[in-house]
Amino acid sequence: MALKSVTRSDFHFPVRVCIEILPAPIVVEVKNMPSFKCSDIGMNCRFEATAKTKEELMDRIMEHAKNAHDMDMTSPEDVMKVDNAITE
Repeated sequence: MALKSVTRSDFHFPVRVCIEILPAPIVVEVKNMPSFKCSDIGMNCRFEATAKTKEELMDRIMEHAKNAHDMDMTSPEDVMKVDNAITE
């Protein structure tokens, strides 16, 4: 069986992913999930995150902002900027 490397850009959500395992394929349903890229808010950063919920994603973004950019993300403007850049 040949394996193909795939990236997120290979999918158009929602997507049905088939995994071939003998004797029959398994079908996995992938739902739209919120995602974020630092570059979408003008940062020179390759950070990307996806989570099951927007709240979980915001937690990941805030942790990244603090650790990688020394930003505390407490201003309403910063939170709104990030919130507007989240896609689903």
